[in-house]
Amino acid sequence: MPKPLRLMRTACLSLALIPGAARAEGCGSGDLPVSFSEFVCSVAVQEAATADPRTWRSLESGDPEPVATTREVPLRDVEWPVVRRLSGPEAAGHELIREKSGADLESLQIRGRDKGLNIRYISRHAPCRTLIESDDASL
Repeated sequence: MPKPLRLMRTACLSLALIPGAARAEGCGSGDLPVSFSEFVCSVAVQEAATADPRTWRSLESGDPEPVATTREVPLRDVEWPVVRRLSGPEAAGHELIREKSGADLESLQIRGRDKGLNIRYISRHAPCRTLIESDDASL
């Protein structure tokens, strides 16, 4: 298997090791993710488990410094996939950082080797795991 494909497979498998939240009653049988691996590796799961609206934070070009912006994006305006698969040369050297914030919040940060790529995805677990915010601090 070529190295970039191995790396993407490794990223999806690494994410699969992150313990998922138990499904709450009424969360559906298989449409909602129990782990970030399902979320990252399936657009259908992303569509079913993204908040409406979703908070989108990003850095926009500014003079003299980049300007932080925040938007509430309704589902009808979301560009899919929200979390895209990294493949080919861009998959090499990425760092995945998982953090829990309290009982029902969890984030996954993807940082590039050159520190240019820096995106954090925040999900809420109550009652079902749902992507509520994306924070793109990439330079």
